[in-house]
Amino acid sequence: RQKMDPLVISRLTKTYTISGKKIHVLKGVSFSVRKGEILGLLGPNGAGKTTLINILTGIVTADSGRILFFGKEPCEETQNKINAATAYNSLNRNITVWQNLKVYATIYNVKNAKEKIDDLLRKFDIYDIKDRKMYHLSSGQITRVNICKGLINSPEIVFLDEATVGLDPDIASKVREEIKHLKTTVIFTSHIMSEVENLCD
Repeated sequence: RQKMDPLVISRLTKTYTISGKKIHVLKGVSFSVRKGEILGLLGPNGAGKTTLINILTGIVTADSGRILFFGKEPCEETQNKINAATAYNSLNRNITVWQNLKVYATIYNVKNAKEKIDDLLRKFDIYDIKDRKMYHLSSGQITRVNICKGLINSPEIVFLDEATVGLDPDIASKVREEIKHLKTTVIFTSHIMSEVENLCD
């Protein structure tokens, strides 16, 4: 069964050497995610959640272990089926919200890009700021733009790393509801127990 799952991870390890001392960030992490499942990765800051996401999205290389997307080793084909939104991502501050999303729509060769972008902006209540440059936005607005970026290509797997950081409680609640109804597989990281309990399978 696992080989048919969207994501299967086997014995991933990662260490960093800081000031001559080895820090073990990931120690043999293994799990699989079913299609359409919202999987939560819960842990305090520094637990290795973001490192794991960075490995899965190809930003960082694991020391050892195996990753299968849709039964295949990571490659260009599988990369086009995934996306990520993280509180730590930096979009271009000097262009508008809409222009940032258009850049990613072009990278992912999104058809009907204008309709897709407008739909995402409305879904996350930021259509009214689409022509504002990023440096004018609040942290909560930036967080929501990042989520739109993560969904721009209708990914089959989306990684949401601390996706509600900086959001007011009412906006965070709305974003969680939108995430619940995404028709995709979601890997969601948080250090907030109640959020993971509320959102994840």
